Amino acid sequence: MNLARISPGDVVLVYGIGAVGLSIVQLARRAGADVIAVSRTPAKLEKALSLGAAHAIDATADCVAERVRDITAGHGADVVMELVATKATMEESMKAIAKRGRLVFIGYSEENYTVHGRELLRGVEGEGGIEAL
Repeated sequence: MNLARISPGDVVLVYGIGAVGLSIVQLARRAGADVIAVSRTPAKLEKALSLGAAHAIDATADCVAERVRDITAGHGADVVMELVATKATMEESMKAIAKRGRLVFIGYSEENYTVHGRELLRGVEGEGGIEAL
């Protein structure tokens, strides 16, 4: 939470709702953030909503980055907490991040995600770009 520097009013995307993700939902909400939870499991999304998430995205039914941009009126997520770390989720996380947003990898997998340095500065779609920590 300290690394992400979550502040009141931030939009925090929690990508991967399990025990750790649910804890992050609660901590981010307590910090005053607007939380968006992402999971493939409807029951986990319901639990995230009951614990303070303002929005829930079913990763099996929606394009996560598009839904985040819709929810935030094009702004994107100020903070993305990435708990899954597959190539697909890392790509969606990069596309969902706001300009000067913070991306915190918590999860890990055997998959790699290659990103060009230009994408870190401008964003994957030319919209975002992350803040190097």
